[in-house]
Amino acid sequence: MGIVRSVGFGCAGSIKYIAYNSLERVFEENKNDYYRALRASQYNIGTDGENLQDWIQFFLHSLKKQKDAPVRRVEQELLVTKLPPLSERVLILTKERGRLSITDAVILLGMNRNTAKIHLRPLVKQGYLNQHGKGKGTWYTIGK
Repeated sequence: MGIVRSVGFGCAGSIKYIAYNSLERVFEENKNDYYRALRASQYNIGTDGENLQDWIQFFLHSLKKQKDAPVRRVEQELLVTKLPPLSERVLILTKERGRLSITDAVILLGMNRNTAKIHLRPLVKQGYLNQHGKGKGTWYTIGK
């Protein structure tokens, strides 16, 4: 995955790194629409009834999706930077592992059980994490 260096998002002079964003990924995510637009446009190509409108519309919508994706990522990262450092570490650990329990947070981050709960509750409330279960079997996955 490539890296794009972006200067000036958020704080003046700060440098943020965001994942490379390809148009091919957008096409892959919208394969059915891609092939529908392609077939519709190729049907009468080179004739008087040639109509490339479906393809052009699909292509322009795809470009917009590609353009908007990094902006959303940067906005999400800026929201995360407003979290307490321990909450950020909980989010990073959850992303890396796919899921996290309170026991995992206590062991892997070296925090007290109550401290873990104090940081997990607002992360769930703000939508950063999804809570699965109640009580001792509770575990968390990434939300937004």
